[in-house]
Amino acid sequence: MTRRSTLASLMERWEVLKHLRELTLLVGAYFLYMFIRKYLIPNIELTAFENAARVVTIEGALGLLWELEWQSWAIKSAKAVVIILNWAYIVTFWPIIIATGVILYIFSHDRYIYYRNIILISFVLALILYAAFPLAPPRYLGDLGFIDTIQRFGPTWYGSREMQVYYNAFAAMPSLHFAWTVLFGVMFLRTKNPWIRPFGVIYPTVTFFAITITGNHYILDAIGGGAVIAASFGVYAYARRINDEQPPWLVQAKLRVSLAAEHLKNSTPSPQDDFQPFSSDSSRRESAYRESLKSCGDTPFPFPLTDQSESPQRRT
Repeated sequence: MTRRSTLASLMERWEVLKHLRELTLLVGAYFLYMFIRKYLIPNIELTAFENAARVVTIEGALGLLWELEWQSWAIKSAKAVVIILNWAYIVTFWPIIIATGVILYIFSHDRYIYYRNIILISFVLALILYAAFPLAPPRYLGDLGFIDTIQRFGPTWYGSREMQVYYNAFAAMPSLHFAWTVLFGVMFLRTKNPWIRPFGVIYPTVTFFAITITGNHYILDAIGGGAVIAASFGVYAYARRINDEQPPWLVQAKLRVSLAAEHLKNSTPSPQDDFQPFSSDSSRRESAYRESLKSCGDTPFPFPLTDQSESPQRRT
């Protein structure tokens, strides 16, 4: 095996490791979520019910305690709507997140990274709030008249005692269910497809009523979720701006490494030909790389990054 084919094989292994790294990141986030629930919050149930009383009091003072009225009306006057919202609460969350994530990961990796990073930022912010403010959902407040509509009207397997070991029942504030739905709403509104764009409004709206009428969240939970996802968009936008302002020599180094990796990937030898030259795509990347070097200007660097014949000009 030649040196070039060995390097190409290492690059292929690196691609596999990238997929494993992504999977490890997502699974690790889930276990962190469960770790906080089990070990970092003492007397979580007592604290969660005390905080629930505080939320009910605050919503009453603000005139926002509408969940019980909505739920009572729906059960008495529109039971079919309740059952639809029960299923909407379940099938319009994780199935859509997983399916969309896989599609973006395969067909639009840059968009996948963008939205994945925002979700992870919101997840970290939410974990901090879950640890600081565990909250029992309305469905646990039967004394006030709330009902767990999923357990009452089905599907009863969801939220059963057997399932409670897989999630934190007291992670109500903020509602990531609503927060991530808002993120998907933004994603849908940004598409060019006119048939998908309306779901940017419909999807978060249906989710809002699903999480409140089923007794899984308070209105303040949804407000908190909206604030968390808005903050996550802002934090990530700021982080990207800081990254874009990195020293020109570092930008050149990253481009050089990226170009070298692409070269190795496209130059794997075959039995008939020991060396395959740059593909047309790779040539275009090389040209773009050369242009980017010109735009970086004269910047000190420990080794030459451009040909001596070139005379880079500073961007005006």
